[in-house]
Amino acid sequence: MKATDRMRPCAPQSPRAADCAISPQQRPLRMHHTPFCPNLARKALVIALMLMGAAGARGQDTLGGRAVLRVEGSHFFLNRESGAEKVDGYTLPGFYLRPTVTWNATSRFSLTGGLHWLHYWGAQRYPAVGSFEVLPAWSDTTSRLHLLPWMQAKADLGGGLELTLGSLDASNHGLPLPLYNPDHRFGSDPEAGAELTLHRQRLEADMWVDWRELIFRQSPFSERFTGGLTAAARLLDRAGWGLETMGYMVVRHTGGESATTLERVHSDYNFGLGLRVDYRWGQGKNRLCAESDLLGYYQRGNPDVPFTSGKALFASLAWHYNPSAKHGVVIHASWYRSEQFVPQLGSWHYGNLSATTSHLHFDASDVITLQGSYRMAQTSWASVNAVARWYHYLPYTGDRDEPEYPEKVVRGHADSFDIGIFIDFSPQFTLHP
Repeated sequence: MKATDRMRPCAPQSPRAADCAISPQQRPLRMHHTPFCPNLARKALVIALMLMGAAGARGQDTLGGRAVLRVEGSHFFLNRESGAEKVDGYTLPGFYLRPTVTWNATSRFSLTGGLHWLHYWGAQRYPAVGSFEVLPAWSDTTSRLHLLPWMQAKADLGGGLELTLGSLDASNHGLPLPLYNPDHRFGSDPEAGAELTLHRQRLEADMWVDWRELIFRQSPFSERFTGGLTAAARLLDRAGWGLETMGYMVVRHTGGESATTLERVHSDYNFGLGLRVDYRWGQGKNRLCAESDLLGYYQRGNPDVPFTSGKALFASLAWHYNPSAKHGVVIHASWYRSEQFVPQLGSWHYGNLSATTSHLHFDASDVITLQGSYRMAQTSWASVNAVARWYHYLPYTGDRDEPEYPEKVVRGHADSFDIGIFIDFSPQFTLHP
């Protein structure tokens, strides 16, 4: 069992997936943000260059210091066609670029500084909102660029514990597909806050908080943050067989004691337990993975959700085939059933609220998903991936909580699909021997 395989769901994760959606929680209707400021970008660049210079100084040799320049990014083209009222269809052509310089002060401590730039082809201006979450809604205030500072401090605390403050590395935190949209990195700002991870031979854990909106005294809007805790325990790892049990908790909070907004303080929770069985053969080139997750939802004080709690069941089967280091195929099939469920970080395919029609919520919903991904080429620092995904909704019913719509909403079979292609790259260069 490789360390990189732990806490990894059976479903292919980003960049080998295309599962974008916009939830009511993801629509920053009451968020405010100062438009892009060139001075801020210049300051961030100066800080990154200062780190580079400090790492290159001979005086740091006594610390065993080494500076590494890394240029991480992705060119992507995503297209979604939706045939249901849960999600809407759109196309995302663009790229993100993240040049950073990391100074490894010691083997257990590092500092990283740089910039994160997200650009969509055809976009002349961008909504200046509190934070991007999978293609945010338009706002009256705009900026010409969407550029953010990237600053991170990381410390190895020993015993398998690692602490990260500032910008957090891209990760699905070990969450299953219904709880985490794998395309956050193509349409969401990088997470920033604090993260504590545990890596042991048979136990993996991840606890984090992503601070989305900070408030000052008398702020006219609310503070917002998302956090969670996940854990995975390896119960069996023998003769190609593996057995793993998982636990999940995600919370999204809106509030703040210093705000003057009339928006109600509220919190939304996702939680769950899962079991995963996998089998490897053919010298590790083949992996068959079966997973089942029992998920729950609970909210306190959220006026946009017409129910207090809900539940969902997710079952999947995936085949991973890696004939060589350059090529790979993943075929994944799943069945999902939910009742009064709202995913906080997941795609709206897996929720019981509509992202396109106001005040529309659905009764029990069944979704069958079939997806395939293909790694067409890969080098030590770049890869080319393609993905296709098909969603089939079984007949469902719902209600629209508005006086002019008293009739029951009845829908038959419906289909949606996603396709995408990505060129990901992450070259790095040592700046100091």
